[in-house]
Amino acid sequence: MADKLQTPSPVVLPDWMQEKAGKGDYTGDSQKTNGFVRKTINGISRVILYDLTSERLAARQGLLQAFDPRVKLVSILVFMFFTAMTRSFLTLLLLTAMVGMMVFLSNIGFRTYVKRVWMVIPLILLVLSIPAATNLFIKGEPILYIYRDADQRIGFIELPENLYFTLQGVQAVLKTTLRVGISISFGYLLITTTRWSHITKALAVLRVPKMLIAILDMTYRYIFVLCSVAAQMFEARSLRTVGALTNRENRRFIGHSIGFLFIKASHWSEEIYDSMVCRGYTGETVSMKEFRLCTNDYIWIMNTIIIAIILLVLK
Repeated sequence: MADKLQTPSPVVLPDWMQEKAGKGDYTGDSQKTNGFVRKTINGISRVILYDLTSERLAARQGLLQAFDPRVKLVSILVFMFFTAMTRSFLTLLLLTAMVGMMVFLSNIGFRTYVKRVWMVIPLILLVLSIPAATNLFIKGEPILYIYRDADQRIGFIELPENLYFTLQGVQAVLKTTLRVGISISFGYLLITTTRWSHITKALAVLRVPKMLIAILDMTYRYIFVLCSVAAQMFEARSLRTVGALTNRENRRFIGHSIGFLFIKASHWSEEIYDSMVCRGYTGETVSMKEFRLCTNDYIWIMNTIIIAIILLVLK
């Protein structure tokens, strides 16, 4: 009986399964690799996590969280209006300080606020606007010479004899950067201290067109739905990937994924709208929260009026 037993043949893996992954490739078992799939999944996850973080921040005890969403929305719009219209550098500095104080008192996280707001669009705008601070674009009082009394030429472009940064140019660049940063900061404060459903209901109470509110609400929700689907697609690809992939194959997958998400979003738009109509959707914004003004709201309204008068005088 023992003679009939045969020794099992050894299992030999194919050559393509024994290949080591390259430096830029991602495999499900490797934690050290950081290919484009893993980077994409991490980026999409951060978008979804940001929504959950905003919900937690809106539920915290803080300055802006205690106010009625309608009062908060109107006051922030007033401050954004003065930010866009003012010509005073001092006013912009005061608004910047006021935003920083609101962030601190609202228990949001000052370091996170600076990283998400000022280290992105305002910083890029500041860097790109540096040439506008020279006498090539804005004439004025020189404060820093790049070169003096020289014949400079770049190809067919003849530069002036003196090239320097002007006081008026630097002020214009700083004002533009501060305006953008302050406006984004107020929007950041509104989003992080107020639930999205409360914002849309506040817009409806303020007589904003229903169609515009519906577009904003559906766009906001679609962003996270599509991000969730995209994360699942990339995760499924990473789990099914063995061995190294070429850049051409990666680009082909990205193109197919974009097309698939576009087709799926178009298909979902009809199904979601039909399901909403079947459930009684009439275009009205619905929220479980009832808006009621309290003492804190009246105090904030008075403070907003006083600050608006001060800003109007400084303008």
